Amino acid sequence: MVAVFMDSSSKYRTEDGSSAIENMIIWDTALDYGACWIQENIRPQKTEFKLLINITETLNLLAILTVYIAIEWPTKDEKSLKEVLHWETF
Repeated sequence: MVAVFMDSSSKYRTEDGSSAIENMIIWDTALDYGACWIQENIRPQKTEFKLLINITETLNLLAILTVYIAIEWPTKDEKSLKEVLHWETF
């Protein structure tokens, strides 16, 4: 589990943190791990979580990223380019 905290005084804290999380997910996938991004605003226990791991008040929890060993990867049927490409119409 990775807890991503951002400095509350940073102007682009959400954008910077989100970019970092996305890069971690890409890296996890490249190493054959799975990852799940859990956004902080759905976690009502964020205050208790900050106290548990002794985080200062100046940092805000952005997200929790769980990393796991995937038992199997879902298969995805590839669509042809003709099925997904539209020229000026839908």
